[in-house]
Amino acid sequence: PRTIETWAAILGEVPEARLALKNRSLNEPEARAWGIQEFGRFGVGEERIWMSGLIEQIAGHLHAYSLVDLALDTLPYHGTTTTCEALWMGVPVLTLAGQAHAARVGVSLLEGVGLKDLVTATREEYVARAVALSRAPDELSRLRTGLRERVGQAALCDEAGFVGKLERAYRQMWRAWCAQPAAGERPQ
Repeated sequence: PRTIETWAAILGEVPEARLALKNRSLNEPEARAWGIQEFGRFGVGEERIWMSGLIEQIAGHLHAYSLVDLALDTLPYHGTTTTCEALWMGVPVLTLAGQAHAARVGVSLLEGVGLKDLVTATREEYVARAVALSRAPDELSRLRTGLRERVGQAALCDEAGFVGKLERAYRQMWRAWCAQPAAGERPQ
């Protein structure tokens, strides 16, 4: 409900904007009807919402990002794979930092690719930033330019670096374990 209310507030400020929603559950007519009803409670008409269920083929799934100018992270549970896919496909993602891990994943991902300016601290800031970006095509274009390369060069995609750190951590744990007295030699 908080996500719908927040996204409806953005749509209320940007009457020419449309919201694209894609989720497996939207294959079900009941889920689509529920979504339309919930957005309607905040004055957002059905014609402003594009809904898609599961897109089976990965190429089609990723192609759907070409329909999007700006991705809005969900609240309070952030996207993870969805955020990475959007960034990889050149779509900036706006997020609202929360307190719990699930509400900070977007923060970590965006900061990791140098997009800290797309992290907001309050719901009001999230709405205002989304509205401002919707009215700033040059800024959106600037954010999109080279985004895939930026993601590809980030620690997020540095498999070798990650594995190296993991191997060093395992080695340190192993050495610490080996340095302990044998089970029969430990003080009781």
